Amino acid sequence: AGNAIFGPYFNNALHLKGDAKKGLVPSKKYPIICGWDPGSVNNAIVFMQNIPNAPNSPWIIFDELVTINKKLPYTTLIPLVMRKMKYWNRMLDFNFKYIHVSDNSAFNQYRAKTGSYDVRDIEQISRDKAEHFELEPIKMRAAPKFNGSVESRVRITIAKLQTESLLLSAQCTSVKKMFRNLISEKQGRTYDPNLAYKPKRSVYVHAFDAMSYVLLYYDVTPTVTTHQKSEIIDIGA
Repeated sequence: AGNAIFGPYFNNALHLKGDAKKGLVPSKKYPIICGWDPGSVNNAIVFMQNIPNAPNSPWIIFDELVTINKKLPYTTLIPLVMRKMKYWNRMLDFNFKYIHVSDNSAFNQYRAKTGSYDVRDIEQISRDKAEHFELEPIKMRAAPKFNGSVESRVRITIAKLQTESLLLSAQCTSVKKMFRNLISEKQGRTYDPNLAYKPKRSVYVHAFDAMSYVLLYYDVTPTVTTHQKSEIIDIGA
């Protein structure tokens, strides 16, 4: 088998914040970014925030919705996501700006079954439900896909773990399992150094994709600002 990709880098003491009762909480100063990896039986939506003025400008991962091997139509999934969005607005008594990022295949993969594209369906359902949840409809942005973009997402994630600029709420158990269990493709007869950065297909890849689409989107689009206001804030947990 391949090796644990993040095993040497992910460390509970450094990267995991809070416990089963209390996790990380987003700051009102910055938007919440949701990374999406939607599918017909596996779905991952990861709630993140970049805190540019804290030490190391960390990304925090504070909530998740990950379902594996479960057929969930978008008419069920989207209200579940919107309920979480509404929860955070209510919990902090603040209407967050939500930014949604997915892989570009969600924009251009035609699904014969629904006669539509994932993003179009997601946005339409969210428009229908927006008033009910007192939220803005979901508007998806596309993370870039290019030759080597998967390896790029792995490398960016490793770099952020090495600099302690990726912090995970202890309550996000699916993302935590991903950091522990995502393995790389097995080496063939001839050694390929890039295989160490190629995740093997598994149940863990969905949480990785959802999270890393966000990291890649902001890494290659530095003009996209995550600031609402800049001030130093404490993200201690």
